[in-house]
Amino acid sequence: MIVPDTDIKTVEKILSSLGKLPVAPVILNKALKLTNNLQSNIDDISKNISADQVLSARVIRMSNSPVFGRTFKITTLSEAIRVLGFDQVKSIIITASTAQMFRSGEQAQIAQILWQHSLATALGARLIVQKFGGLDKEEAYLCGLLHDIGKLVLLQTAPHVYNDIISKVKETNVPFIKVEGKELGFNHVNVAYALLNKWQFPSNLTTQISRHHSSNPNNIEASKSLGRVIAIANSISKYIGAGFIEAYNPDIEGGLFLGDKLIEDDELISLRNETEEHFNFEINSFL
Repeated sequence: MIVPDTDIKTVEKILSSLGKLPVAPVILNKALKLTNNLQSNIDDISKNISADQVLSARVIRMSNSPVFGRTFKITTLSEAIRVLGFDQVKSIIITASTAQMFRSGEQAQIAQILWQHSLATALGARLIVQKFGGLDKEEAYLCGLLHDIGKLVLLQTAPHVYNDIISKVKETNVPFIKVEGKELGFNHVNVAYALLNKWQFPSNLTTQISRHHSSNPNNIEASKSLGRVIAIANSISKYIGAGFIEAYNPDIEGGLFLGDKLIEDDELISLRNETEEHFNFEINSFL
């Protein structure tokens, strides 16, 4: 199903229905604005992270994840920042800071399920790019992490309406994007597009996030895209039991293509197993 780009009228409808969109967490906002010159930003990064003891502990713990292939244990914040490199540090900061967004509000319990799905999708997206190349693995991770941020906004700003939508998805197994469009006149992808633009998230990544529902993994693409990576990772997350309400659909995996590359059965099995392994480790950082 093709999801059109979010136009001005749709944004106006979102704002009139939901009011002001949430502002980015302070540390997330600073992480997004950092340059790629890690050395010149180490003091600034360390200062901002160290002010939050919980965030500091998570950065150190996540830096020791098998995802990053460390051969020795990292014990200090400054060491984590220097050893991991800019892209990985930035991903960890954004992961830890967005995790806190999913813990707030009256809907925290259901939001935690959504967070777990988002994390699993992010990890799967990174693994796909690591295995098949052609794209930036940390960009894939961030897109996976934020692909359903619109659902969180709807859950927190219109809880009664969105709980009804969740119930309808459970009862009918109709995808969220269709139920949302019928009930609201817009969907979580539109909300994510508006939110990430407000946050000044990189426009190319915002566009890829908004297109993950329009990418059919069973069709050959002219070239690899992050939207397709998210679509495949989204399916993998459901397969390993980290979905959000919607059931896993085995039909999507009749033949998965990343660009013109067919993902073989043994490659898909490996992706599932590694995603589940990484997810089980990472999720413990947020319990």
